[in-house]
Amino acid sequence: VSIQRQATNSLAAPFQVASSAMAYFFNFTTVVAMFISFFSLMSSMFTNIYEQTKEIGILRALGISKGWMYRIYIYEAFILVMTSSLMGMAIGFITGTTMTLQQALFTQLPIAVDFPWLILVVVFVSSALFSFLASFSPIRYVLNHRIVQIFRLT
Repeated sequence: VSIQRQATNSLAAPFQVASSAMAYFFNFTTVVAMFISFFSLMSSMFTNIYEQTKEIGILRALGISKGWMYRIYIYEAFILVMTSSLMGMAIGFITGTTMTLQQALFTQLPIAVDFPWLILVVVFVSSALFSFLASFSPIRYVLNHRIVQIFRLT
C-alpha cells in the first residue's frame, strides 16, 4: 500500500505544481485587472465628486463633518467596485461550471468544480484598497476648500 501511495504521489506532483502555478497566475491577473479598473474608477469618482460640489457644499453648510463626507464617497466607491467584481465572479463561475459540466458530459469523466476562494479574497482586499485610493484624493481636494469656495468650484 505504501509503494502504491508513493507512486500515486509521484504521478500527481507535476499536476499539483501546475495547479499551484496557475493559481498564482490567476491571482496576478486578477490584481492587474483590478489595477487597470482603478484608473477608470478614479476618473469616475473625480467626475462624480466634481459634478456634486454644490451638494457637497450644501451638506457641509448643514453641518455634515468632513469625516462623514470622506466615508460617504469611499463607501460609494467600495460598493461600486465590490458589486461589479462579485457580479463578474458570479457570471464567470456560472459560465465555468456550465463549461465544466458540458466537458464532463462529453468525456464521461468526473471533473470537479471548485470555487476560487483565494481570488475572492484578493478581489475583496484590492476592492477596499483601490476604492479608498480612488475616492480619497478627489474628495480631499473639494473638502480642503472653505464652504463658500466649494460652491464656486464648478
